[in-house]
Amino acid sequence: MDRDRSSTLQAHQIVCLADPQARLYAEVIQVMPQRQTCWVRPTLLVVADQVYNLDHCPDIIWPIAGFRPALDTEVIPLLGNTAASPLGCQYLRQFLHRLT
Repeated sequence: MDRDRSSTLQAHQIVCLADPQARLYAEVIQVMPQRQTCWVRPTLLVVADQVYNLDHCPDIIWPIAGFRPALDTEVIPLLGNTAASPLGCQYLRQFLHRLT
């Protein structure tokens, strides 16, 4: 499955990484199939009813297996509902820590 996932993810694609409490949407920068990882640029973090803009957060490298392609219909409605908050990067770190 990981090999299939790495061949379906492409640069500039929006992907989703989720757990029961939150969803991270990110833009694929590069897929590294040899390492089964993906370099992504965080875009939005959805926690409960809050949508955080992550434009100023650092890029991450994460295992490909955790990502799924995001649907336009799930991402586009979120773009107008982002909360401008300096806590976005902190929430992102907490989210990633929960997944490790």
